[in-house]
Amino acid sequence: MATEELETRRPTEEKESTGRHMTKGKVRRARVDDLEAIIDINDNVYDGIDYMPAKFEQFLTDERFAIYVFEMENGKLASLINFEIHSEVGDLVGISSLRVRPSLQGQGFGRPEANPVTDQFRRENPKITRYLLQTLLTPKIQAKLDQGKIGRVLYRWNFLLYKLPENHRFLRNPDIGANPTTAERRPVRLSPTQGTEWLDRSDQLTTFLSQFADEFIVAGDKFAAVQLSRTQLKRLFTISTHVFASFECPLESNPTTGANVPLAGDEIALDGRREIFGFSCSGGHPCKYGMRINVHYFGNDEDDLLRHVLSHWLKFADVIASDVRVALWLNFPLAIAHGSVENRLRSKVGERCQDGGWSAEQFVQYISDFGTLIA
Repeated sequence: MATEELETRRPTEEKESTGRHMTKGKVRRARVDDLEAIIDINDNVYDGIDYMPAKFEQFLTDERFAIYVFEMENGKLASLINFEIHSEVGDLVGISSLRVRPSLQGQGFGRPEANPVTDQFRRENPKITRYLLQTLLTPKIQAKLDQGKIGRVLYRWNFLLYKLPENHRFLRNPDIGANPTTAERRPVRLSPTQGTEWLDRSDQLTTFLSQFADEFIVAGDKFAAVQLSRTQLKRLFTISTHVFASFECPLESNPTTGANVPLAGDEIALDGRREIFGFSCSGGHPCKYGMRINVHYFGNDEDDLLRHVLSHWLKFADVIASDVRVALWLNFPLAIAHGSVENRLRSKVGERCQDGGWSAEQFVQYISDFGTLIA
């Protein structure tokens, strides 16, 4: 383990603090027995589809993460921040989750620079000078971007969130609105072994993804930030439930019908000789609503995006009971029109979710110095 990471993982001393608000308490590292308190804070975060309750214990044991909490004098938790440690970039930490007890919102806990948890983390880790944050592109954040008050933007992307009721099996219909082409670009599922071997042989995937984001992309069900390097992209294949890539897929004649059909996926060699058109990864986890599935797509082709969505959905549909409600969260580049995708999916999944703070249509990921955290 790198020195920087050892220092970052150092146990936290419980420190009395009044922060920059009136609530008194202490900052400490989260413990396993904090789970019920964490669920209490996160009960309605993200309108019932938050990942934190399902992933809390995993975060505690994963050396890439460090959860700090602010415990009030009455023993209840006021706030938590989950820091994602990027040891490959020694001065950088990701703020992957920031949660505040609803009754204490508006007291400064929701602003990293005013939260005593951040103060404590920075005191214990003086080498960490920058943070990486991804957030909804609200009017306030957009104004900060326009004014140049946010650091370097790495990636902006569209998202669509759908809450599907029970009996969602209708999505098994293979016609999800993607128009056929003369040279079908069909998604091919990649195993972690295949992905690792591909990255060992070629820079093709790294080069392709670099068209859409600078330095980091977002992947998996926890929206993990993965650095755009061949070594770090191998992690993407281990944290994702399913990974698909689409290539130029030559057609062959079906001897029975005479129709041209794409070659089988296992005949596509990942040797860099075929052009890649799209790449996607997904992850799923239980949540208060039922089940949340995140699909992250990278590419410029709307039809290809819809084929990838269907490919991921069919994999999850095989293991999700029909009476479980599903929140389907789609993420895709700005080059693909948000409204067009929404219109084409409407007949299959209905209207996108806009209540509960979801009226925004984009996310943004950026890196900034701690001294310029959003006020």
